[in-house]
This record gives sequence, structure tokens and C-alpha cells, in this order.
Amino acid sequence: MHACIARNEEHASRIYEDKDVMAFLDKRQVNEGHTLVILRKHYENIFEIPDEELANLFKIVKRVAVAITRSEKADGLRIVQNNGALLTRSYFIFMSISSPSMRDKIRTGA
Repeated sequence: MHACIARNEEHASRIYEDKDVMAFLDKRQVNEGHTLVILRKHYENIFEIPDEELANLFKIVKRVAVAITRSEKADGLRIVQNNGALLTRSYFIFMSISSPSMRDKIRTGA
């Protein structure tokens, strides 16, 4: 699914995109505002990503996290990096920003 979104073959509620990175709302929201940030170029694992591309990815993750925190007035957020076939289903590298973490609205589960 994520690979299809990265190739613009499937619809997603995009909140950021450039030639290298895309951020979109997860279809299976853990919390309101749960966002996935992915590289458009496919890599098997984080160890294959050139340092410059990884630095850019994290720069965008921070930018998106700040925007989500402000817009949702969140008390905090969680940023997770999934790596490898055992941890992800259709895309090997992505950052998951789960927000907001508001004390009165936290949902648990995976």
C-alpha cells in the first residue's frame, strides 16, 4: 500500500510531499493525526539509506511533527521508525508519527 502511495498509484490524505519524501495520514489511525512519513525511493532497510537522504527524512519528520503537535494542541507525540519485513507489511522504511498524545484522549493498542 505505501509503495503505491509513493508512486501516486493510490489515494492518500497527503499533508506534505516533495520529490523525495511524502507524509500522509494513516488509513488506520492509532490517534487522530497519525501520520506516516516515507521516502519515495525504496530501500530494504535503514542501513541502505544514504546519510544525506536520511538526514532530509528526519528534517521532514521534525517539520511534520511540529505542525501536528501545534495543530492538535498535543501534550506530546510518538515517532517510530519501522525497519525490516518483520515489522512492516508493505513498505520497509517509514516513520510513523502518532499524535496527539493528549492525556484525556489516549487510545491504546496496536
